[in-house]
Amino acid sequence: MEIRSRARQQFGRGDWQNGVATANEGLELRKDDPELQKVLSDALAAARSQMTIQRNLATAVGRTAIGTEAFQAGMRRQRSVEQLQRSGQPTGAVRAAREAEDLYRQAYTEGRRVAQNDADATKPPVVAAPPPPNPGAGRSAAPPTPSSTQAAPAQQPTPIPAPPPPAPAPAAPEPPAVTRPAPPAGPPPAAPAVPKTAADQSAIRAVLQAYADAYSQLNTAAVKRVYPSVNEGGLKTSFGNLKSQQVAIVNEQFVNLTDSQATVTCTWQVAYVGSAGGQQRSSPKITIRLQKTNGGWVIVDRR
Repeated sequence: MEIRSRARQQFGRGDWQNGVATANEGLELRKDDPELQKVLSDALAAARSQMTIQRNLATAVGRTAIGTEAFQAGMRRQRSVEQLQRSGQPTGAVRAAREAEDLYRQAYTEGRRVAQNDADATKPPVVAAPPPPNPGAGRSAAPPTPSSTQAAPAQQPTPIPAPPPPAPAPAAPEPPAVTRPAPPAGPPPAAPAVPKTAADQSAIRAVLQAYADAYSQLNTAAVKRVYPSVNEGGLKTSFGNLKSQQVAIVNEQFVNLTDSQATVTCTWQVAYVGSAGGQQRSSPKITIRLQKTNGGWVIVDRR
């Protein structure tokens, strides 16, 4: 079918807007087309991956990105991805994931700009050194000597003038004023600290989202990136018995959070299709323990 091929090519080169339009065109002709559904499933997996990457980048910037309206709008759009997928609107889910990706990218850019402006504002001002003193300043020039003289009266001898008094010794010049060096600038005011709890909670939520996305993609390597000690062999076997799976983590609650450890309870919403067909759903409550390693959070246990 030419529509399937065109949609696959459009998604492949990143033209998701036209890819969604082409897929909708195909779904109008045959809503249950398995090949077109596979194209959309792959497109949604790629969109989820890029969305998660952009969210993690924005989260790493800190409060200046997390606090933006763009980041909050991205989170709302991200939540709608699961709702659209569960309601049988795959093209809407792809669109929502790509829009969330753009919003997280905007939050990252805004957060970096605000953080840079804050850093510039806390730099101490440059104090210019005073100019060196001018020793000759303030001296007055000697008054000019009048050039005209009066003529002596006629036929009178010129009296012999008395010798002039000795000229006074020149006054010693005043020493230049000592310029005191400017006092050293004090340390710049400390920038307001980012609340560790809020930053860590956002980073942990990003890890949990990546964990759920990896299960939705049946991607063992992606699971291992956020859960290094997972039973990789057992996970591969489990994924091999599935045709598809969609996972969402909701209602997360932080039971414990320190500088290096965290415990989170949540609802693991999963809808999957086994190798024999037929969709199954479950929503168990699970507990996930995490640990901070090399500045990043990873999952160490799930029960």
